[in-house]
Amino acid sequence: MSRSVDDDGGGRHLAGGSDRQVANGGTAHPFANGGAASAAANGGAASAAAGGGGARAAAGDGARPRIAVSYVRGAPSHPAWFSKRLANLAHRAADGLRAAGAEPVVLDSASGHVFSALDYDGVVVLGGGDVDPARYGGDTDEPTVHCVDTGADETEIDLVNGAIENGRPVLGICRGLQLINVAFAGSLFEDLGADSIHKIHQPQPPMASHPVQIAPDSLLGAALGTATVTVQSGHHQAVRRLGDRLRVVATAADGVVEAVELARPDEGWLLAVQRHPEEPGSPDGQLHALLEPFVEACRQAPVDVAG
Repeated sequence: MSRSVDDDGGGRHLAGGSDRQVANGGTAHPFANGGAASAAANGGAASAAAGGGGARAAAGDGARPRIAVSYVRGAPSHPAWFSKRLANLAHRAADGLRAAGAEPVVLDSASGHVFSALDYDGVVVLGGGDVDPARYGGDTDEPTVHCVDTGADETEIDLVNGAIENGRPVLGICRGLQLINVAFAGSLFEDLGADSIHKIHQPQPPMASHPVQIAPDSLLGAALGTATVTVQSGHHQAVRRLGDRLRVVATAADGVVEAVELARPDEGWLLAVQRHPEEPGSPDGQLHALLEPFVEACRQAPVDVAG
């Protein structure tokens, strides 16, 4: 019998501009390493998230690692239909983690609670509203930016930084990729434009389907075992300036970044994808293929003993 999800606590752009790198058939970000500068977040804290203890039991081989699953459960900036959709996707992600052998703990990043990455064996940041443009020097007056929650941004950036600094694996999905890029001092396109292949433009849109090219020498390539995959997308923003210490490992036909990892694998386990493998219409097996190696990496996360 399946357990209920545990609980802790409580889109669009590339519009105009001469520096727009994504063009028809072009490649804005080849499969290359990012810069070598610090990964401190723009406006975020580089230190581990405060709060909570570090007295977590060892997962070890065969045990169920405890994994934080972060998203905005409900916020004034989120319309009801959007909150419901995010909740459905979060439950599918949690079910997928459980099927892969983990114990998911769903966090409401807009709750105002302070979460510590040290309390978990790994961190997942799911999809949601737009990251505040002020965090990456973007256009705060861009009319397409929506569903911003600055508290959720800060909470999730702290979780990501705390996880990487303390040897916890990190997985990002959609907004999760964008937030991770910002946490590593990168920036975003505020809107991909009305002709974007990455979402279907209508109220409460379904996901768009399109192919993605994957670097074979990557965590993503190893997980999926293929150089090309068809994905489900529903986003209007994307990576503009690649974050420090990251590398691009997948792109769409228009050059939009579809996945990033740490440029140096010895710095930790991090994978973020722009698509929605947890979407019901996603090709069979994609979600499990991503979650299985992530959960295995979480089993190897170090244990911190409370001092």
